[in-house]
Amino acid sequence: MVFFAEHREYKRIVAVSLIISIMGSLTGCRHQDNEFPDVPFPSVETTAETETSQTEEAPVVIPDISVALPYSPDTVKYLSELFYAKENDLLGKSTGDNVELSFLDTLNPGFVISSIRTSNEGAGLDSVNEWKTSAVPDVFLVNDVKSIADSGCVRDLNQYLSKDEYFASKSIYTDSLSQAEVDGKIYGIPHYMSMYMVFGNLSYVPENGKLPVKYTTDELEEYLTDVREKYEDVIPMSSARKMIPYIVSSFNNDRKTSYMCYDEYKTDPKDSEKIINKAASYVTGLYKDKLSSNFTSNDVDPVRARECALWVGSSSELSYWNDFYSGNLFFTQLPCGDVSNKGIPVTSVYSLCIGKNCAYPDFAARFAAFISWDTDALLLINRLEPHVGFLPVVNSGEVWQKLGGNDSFGQLAALVSQNCDNAVYVPQSRDNELFKNVSSYIGAYDGGEIDPRECYGN
Repeated sequence: MVFFAEHREYKRIVAVSLIISIMGSLTGCRHQDNEFPDVPFPSVETTAETETSQTEEAPVVIPDISVALPYSPDTVKYLSELFYAKENDLLGKSTGDNVELSFLDTLNPGFVISSIRTSNEGAGLDSVNEWKTSAVPDVFLVNDVKSIADSGCVRDLNQYLSKDEYFASKSIYTDSLSQAEVDGKIYGIPHYMSMYMVFGNLSYVPENGKLPVKYTTDELEEYLTDVREKYEDVIPMSSARKMIPYIVSSFNNDRKTSYMCYDEYKTDPKDSEKIINKAASYVTGLYKDKLSSNFTSNDVDPVRARECALWVGSSSELSYWNDFYSGNLFFTQLPCGDVSNKGIPVTSVYSLCIGKNCAYPDFAARFAAFISWDTDALLLINRLEPHVGFLPVVNSGEVWQKLGGNDSFGQLAALVSQNCDNAVYVPQSRDNELFKNVSSYIGAYDGGEIDPRECYGN
């Protein structure tokens, strides 16, 4: 727990009413004004609530919040102190990458932040329901905003984000916000994202060398054929069927296409079904040519048996598999249709929610936005606790450059940073009904035509 003394009086703020509406569907990752969602302000002029009294008689109020984050208490402490330093222009020419920790230790902010640690993927619905029996943290990381919002234990953040300078800067990838929106309201602050990619085993690389970071579906098939010819007892690609929901763009002329064509199916079901089944046919061909299998000859998962050359997974698993394979891995993006086209990263967003009973929601939302979107905060996190495999949701060259310096993941991260304006955002939690239904369907898929309605669970 971090205890600090009151540092200043909050200024009175007069809010100007704005006529703003949130777009039902947020599109694109560019930062043009017409693409960045506005957040509604109260419709009448009000005086904002202050957390410090403007009179000598009133008691001093010290903001006190609890947070559940994927960081150690020490990292949360330094983030709190950095937050105070930047709020009060105390950082000078220092940055989150080089500020002296001893300097931050000397600061005495006027708030209290207590922390518990979550997994890198954040809390699921089961964890949140357990918290509801005691106390839901004021700020906490989640892996599926919609299911958490539906549980009724988090706040709508529109009124708080409308006043936030990081939100107003429009440096956030717009589509990442769409993953935190439910029925026109924002319930989460995008914190970071992971991406779906191909993991490669360096023990089974054919004569022509490892698969490049960017390649086509035809080149993938050629690579797998080379692996099969050189390593007879090795499975070229484990469980290729898992690719289907994520490679539909490759069979749609490399156009940005939603998870399993779900959004496109609503407006053009016939064309969407064709695209899905082109991807399915490609994957089925890999199985027929013995370029993929779901199990080894001993009925074991090929990835855990270390008997496959490639498999598809999330970058959120990168550290685990890198340790499991003792660093003997390489990483590439998913295959595209034409290597000359712009890449389409397939990403998932993890967001920070504010508990419904938080006593200081304005302060909590501002702190959450700071540690998610401020360049210095992100540089400090990367310096103290780098989360390899997790990517920023802001267009900060300094932060992306740090990721590009990673030996194993850097080349792929550098490519993704150039194409985030073209990213597809997909669910990654079984708390999400679409993800759960599609995953169950694909997990049992053994060839043939795919019925999208059955796949979606409609």
